[in-house]
Amino acid sequence: MKRFLILLIILSFLGGGLTACTSTLNNTQKGAVIGGAVGALSGAIIGNNWHNKHHDTVRNGAILGGLVGATGGAVIGSHMGN
Repeated sequence: MKRFLILLIILSFLGGGLTACTSTLNNTQKGAVIGGAVGALSGAIIGNNWHNKHHDTVRNGAILGGLVGATGGAVIGSHMGN
């Protein structure tokens, strides 16, 4: 599980850096990228610390956290642009 968490952290930093280099992002896109990365990381940490330690909790936590974080970040970024 620690390897997955480390890989997730590295990929979130690389993914954020690559999207920033390709083009200028608007506030909605920036919010989605930042929210998705933070949400996936938070979900993986929460899934790792969950009491019933199934092998899927880290992965499912990262996926669910990424989706919720990206959606929330996009909404907040959209409102900041207006």
